[in-house]
Order: sequence, then C-alpha cells, then structure tokens
Amino acid sequence: MFLMKTNDIKSITARMYQNILSFGDDSSRRQQSLQFNIWKQCIEQRQNDEMFFTVVACFFMLLLSALTQNSISNIKDLMQTTLETNLLVDE
Repeated sequence: MFLMKTNDIKSITARMYQNILSFGDDSSRRQQSLQFNIWKQCIEQRQNDEMFFTVVACFFMLLLSALTQNSISNIKDLMQTTLETNLLVDE
C-alpha cells in the first residue's frame, strides 16, 4: 500500500507533479492514497493554525481584561481621592 509521511511537503509536491504528468495513470489506488494524504496534511495544518489562533486570541483577551481591570482600579482610586479632597475642602 502506498503511504507517505504527512509532514513531508517536498515529497507531496514531487508526487503531485508526477501525478499531473502521468494523469493519474499509475494506479487509481496510489492516486487515492496520495489525495488522502494531501487532504490529511491540509486538515492537520488547519488544526494547527486554528490552535495557534485560539491561543493568541485567548492571550489577547486575557491581556485586555487585565488592562481593563487596571484602568477601572485607577479610575476608582482617582474618584475616591477627588471626593475625599472635595469633602475636606468644603468642611
């Protein structure tokens, strides 16, 4: 049975080129196996890309929430200081 590693890009390119030149005449089974392995590599690459995007998006959301919390804390402290200063001046 014709199987190849799914992470070997050069091998896939060479096999695709050979498949195009021979119009897939080598054997239907070999062509199907090649198509399956190309499809499998595309799925694995997509999963890797989606995982990377998810990690980056989660990190960005975590950073944004930390910055928002810090800003809210600073605003609260500023308002408290301003209120206390105004109350002391009025007395």
